[in-house]
Amino acid sequence: MLEAELTVGGAGLMAKELTARLGLGVVPAKMEGARSKAKRLVERDWLTLAPSGRFMPRASAPDAAS
Repeated sequence: MLEAELTVGGAGLMAKELTARLGLGVVPAKMEGARSKAKRLVERDWLTLAPSGRFMPRASAPDAAS
């Protein structure tokens, strides 16, 4: 569901945009929670984090053998 949202325009989403699209209140506590979870997905190779701070789907699937 969010993968289509993340690739809109190819720019990815900031944590604030991600929070709003998830239907959560756009308040600092919710944005920090969304940012923390998105960073965890980056560590697990589900998302990538652009230098601009935008979260995007990974470019390709990680190697299944590792």
